[in-house]
Amino acid sequence: MLGRRCGAVLCSANGNGQDTLQVPHMNDLETVKEHCPYCGELIELLIDCSEFQQTYTEDCQVCCRPMVVVVQLNSDDRFDSADFDIYVELRSEDEA
Repeated sequence: MLGRRCGAVLCSANGNGQDTLQVPHMNDLETVKEHCPYCGELIELLIDCSEFQQTYTEDCQVCCRPMVVVVQLNSDDRFDSADFDIYVELRSEDEA
């Protein structure tokens, strides 16, 4: 699992006084490197930081086997922090 910082901003954009969290457009995509659960090679993944939790399937760039990518953006204090950690976990399909 990998942790990396990603920028985000707090704004009140919905008009009803509730705070919403938005990631700036320039930081919507972050590149992270992680090891394939099958071949062990270090691969590069493009992570969409506009979604705070996501799970999807992507093929390894080296061995072409499908791996489950689990992404979560975390902050110690979601409404006071402008930085978020990106946690990425790669699993083989039979582990998912």
